[in-house]
Amino acid sequence: MTTTPGANATQTTGTFDVRTLQHWVAGADREGSGDRFSDVTNPATGAVTARLALASEADVEAAVAAAKEAFPRWRDTSLARRTRSCSGSASCSTPGPTSSRS
Repeated sequence: MTTTPGANATQTTGTFDVRTLQHWVAGADREGSGDRFSDVTNPATGAVTARLALASEADVEAAVAAAKEAFPRWRDTSLARRTRSCSGSASCSTPGPTSSRS
């Protein structure tokens, strides 16, 4: 299998294309600086459904810095607002094209 870095990139694996999942940092998709990837598989079939870009040390440091910067605003946000931001799905922890973040 070949890997092609890039946000929402696809690569061929076997007989079909899978997308590469990138990092979600500070409300945006970010291409990682690492060169390692891991398969995401369907547990029922074992089929590869996506590739996950593994974070480098620099990627982790950037994510932690963004989280530290965002924390005071999040901490001071009312519980009702935080609940609205996350309600109905795993949108707070699972980015995707249909997720809504506030």
